[in-house]
Formats: sequence, C-alpha cells, structure tokens
Amino acid sequence: AAIGGDADAADAALAVSANAHDAAATNQGDKAPLSEPTVPLRHNRSWAVPYLLFGSSLLFALGSGMTVKFFPLFFRNLGMSPVQVQIIYAIVPLVMAALSSIGTRLSRRLGRIQVMLLLKLVGISLLVSMGLLSRGAPAPRAPLLVLQVTIYVMRTGLMNCCYPLEESVLMDHVPKNRRARW
Repeated sequence: AAIGGDADAADAALAVSANAHDAAATNQGDKAPLSEPTVPLRHNRSWAVPYLLFGSSLLFALGSGMTVKFFPLFFRNLGMSPVQVQIIYAIVPLVMAALSSIGTRLSRRLGRIQVMLLLKLVGISLLVSMGLLSRGAPAPRAPLLVLQVTIYVMRTGLMNCCYPLEESVLMDHVPKNRRARW
C-alpha cells in the first residue's frame, strides 16, 4: 500500500478516471453509469496507523511504569520471599511466548487488531481483578496467593504477547524506507 502523496495521487487519478467513465456512459443515452459516483475508490489512511500504534504503546507503557515496578512489593506484602518473587518473573517470559503463539494463531481467524484489543482488554481486567482481590483479603492465605500469582502471570503474558502482532500491523502500513523511524 502506498503512503502519503502517492496514495492521494492514485486516489485522485481513480476519481478522474471514474468521472470520465461516468461522462462517457451518460453521453451514450439513457444508460446508467457503469461505475460508482465520483468518490475516490480508496481512502488510504495508512499514515495514521503508526501514530495510533505509537500512542497506544505509549499509553500502556506509562500505565505499566506506574504499576509494574510495585509488583515485587505487592507480592512481598502477600508473604512471598524474594526468591519466590523471582521465580514468578522467570515464569512470565515462558507464558508470554506461549500466549504469543496462541495470539498469532487466533489472529488468523479473528484478525490482528481484534486479537490485540481482546488480549489487552483481558489483561486490563485481570489487573483490576488483582486489585479487587487484594482489597478484601485480611491476611495472606495460600489459595488467595496462588490465585493472585496466576492472575499476575496471565495478565503480564496477555499484555506483552501482542508485540509481534503490533509489529506486523506496523510493518504493513509503513514503507520500507521509513521503517527505521518506528
């Protein structure tokens, strides 16, 4: 897909071609035009995709920066040792890899953008559920701790497994000579 001025020029050329075709068809008598009205056939807004993805990534990064650094303290307050917390952080990349593979396969059926939105929404809801679960707990209990750790691992995996899909969408909408900017 062409970006910028090339796409606009192509749209204008298609519109002019459609206008000429409509005029020729209407001059031939009462026959209806053979093409659609003089609206450009293709609206190329590919230039906006990188900016939208960047804005989304920036928003999630700022949100993560306000929460992620406090998770070790959160788990320590639940009664976990530093070694146990580090084991959680060792498990997260494995879950991310598995979920990334599942997300890629799922995107073939539902679409990349739809899967990215779905996974991010589920990840956000899991973060909210962690906060709600911790509010009602008077003291650390083993079942609650296991549930909190499981939710955290799944939340982190879901929020971070979308990067391959984001990059593929980005590369589809940025010309090769401008990809280093993104």
